Formats: sequence, C-alpha cells, structure tokens
Amino acid sequence: MKDVFYSTILRSFGFLVTHLPSGFRTRLLNALSSAIFFLNRYHRRIVLTNLKFAFGSELTPRERNEIARRTYRNFVHYLAHFLMRFGKPMEVIRRSVTIKNEEIFTTALASGKPVIVITAHYGNWELIGPMIGSFYAPITAVGKKVKSETISRELFSHRVMGDVEVLESKGAIKGLMKAMKAGRVLGLVVDQNTRKKESVVVDFFGRRARHIDSAARLARRTGAIIVPVFVHSEDHQHFIMTFHEPILTARTDDEQSDILASVQAQASITEQVIRQKPDEYFWFHKRFKAEYPQLYTKKR
Repeated sequence: MKDVFYSTILRSFGFLVTHLPSGFRTRLLNALSSAIFFLNRYHRRIVLTNLKFAFGSELTPRERNEIARRTYRNFVHYLAHFLMRFGKPMEVIRRSVTIKNEEIFTTALASGKPVIVITAHYGNWELIGPMIGSFYAPITAVGKKVKSETISRELFSHRVMGDVEVLESKGAIKGLMKAMKAGRVLGLVVDQNTRKKESVVVDFFGRRARHIDSAARLARRTGAIIVPVFVHSEDHQHFIMTFHEPILTARTDDEQSDILASVQAQASITEQVIRQKPDEYFWFHKRFKAEYPQLYTKKR
C-alpha cells in the first residue's frame, strides 16, 4: 500500500512540474523547498552537522544555514528536472547543457583503453549517464535500489535514456567487467559512506571518510582511465557538465597503496568541486558516520 502511495506522489509531482509554466514552476519549487527545509528537522540537522564538520570555522552559522537552504532548493529542482526529462528527446535536453573540457573525455575514449567515469552525489548527477550514452559512447552505470520496489522501478526507468544500462549495486562487479569487455564506458558514483569491504579511508575536507574503491580496483586490474565529471547549474534551467583531468591508477607490487592513491585522487577532486559551490552537494546523508559515528547523535 505504501508503494502505491509513494509512486502516486512521485508521478503526480512529475506530471505537475512538467505541465506548469516555467516561471510558476520555479516559484512553486522554491516555496516547496523552503517548506521542506522548515519541516524536515531530521535531515536539516544532518545537513548542518555535515557542513559544520566539513568546513569548521571557514563558515559562520549564518553561512551554513544559507547553504543548507540552497541545498534543499537545488535538490527539489533537480528532482523535478529528473522527472520532467522522461520522454523528452535527448537532443532537446542537450540544448540546455554546456560541456566543458570535452577533449579530456574524447581523448580517453580514443586511447583504446577502458574508460570509467566517476562522479559524486553533486548537482544534477543523474544527467551524466544519459548525456554520455546519447552523445559519446554506450555506458553501464550502477544504481542503488530504494526500499520501495515500485519507486525503484520508476527511478531506474528514468535513467535508461540513450544507450544507458543500469545495474543494481548489489553484485554489480561481474556485470561491470562484462560491460567493460564489451567496450562500454562504466559510470560510478563513488562518494557515499559505505561498508569497509567496499571502501577505503581517505582525507575528505581534512577528515577521515570512507570513499568507494570499486573504480580504483577496476582501473588497476584493467588499466582503465578514470575520468571525473560533475554537473552543476546556476539557474536550474541550464547545466554545465565539466570533465576533469584523468586519474591513472598505478599497478605496483603494493596493491593497497595503489588503490588508496587512486581513491584519494577521486576524493580530492570531489572536494575541490564541492568547495566551489557547496550547496550543490547532497549533504543529506551521514557522510562521515563510519569514522565519526558520534557526530550524528541527537546531543549534537
């Protein structure tokens, strides 16, 4: 019953934002995000805790609060865009996207080596797969299911635009290796706090944090080039997709050192991008929980 309710809400929201005039839609989404920010005390506390822990004295309480408000606003707008683009031709969506440093990615594709695209829960990260799969190369990405089976199906169906294949995160390595052998680009989101066997501890905003190591392990095994890419927006209507310098994973006798160096490079570029526009990051999850579990207790 819950599945049906949540699915109805999701579809109704998608229908509403798709059919509203642009100006009215923007005002509605801004008002909705402000209301959610005010009412959603649980996640608001997580966002503010993360910002305080990551930036320390670099930000005042007022600045942290303003970034948190914009974080809510950005997420609501990106969710709306995710739902609105379903069924639209990718050629239409492409007109709203500016590509920066495209030559980094095309050079990697032309190298003859496997290519792994990595990103974080930053900006409009859901746009990356469809853009690459429609205009550059077939891509196989990994997606995590949510508790609701119905909503998971809805979300996965919205991701397979262009030549995009989405694997469920559980047990995805075999599928990723198969996709790589078939010449497909791999797409991985690598920034979440996760289990020890799936991650290594790196420096992230001067703190210890777990970062997913699958891209590094695959790259070390196959010689793949890792290309970081992030998408952000200034107005929720036009998007900037930026490729960053490739990360080459060493293959020495010290496997763990090779993996750690590669993952640290991935974490460092992620931090660099977040610092440029921190309100685009998905601060809602307990990013530092694995190494600082006490951080998210109610006493804080």
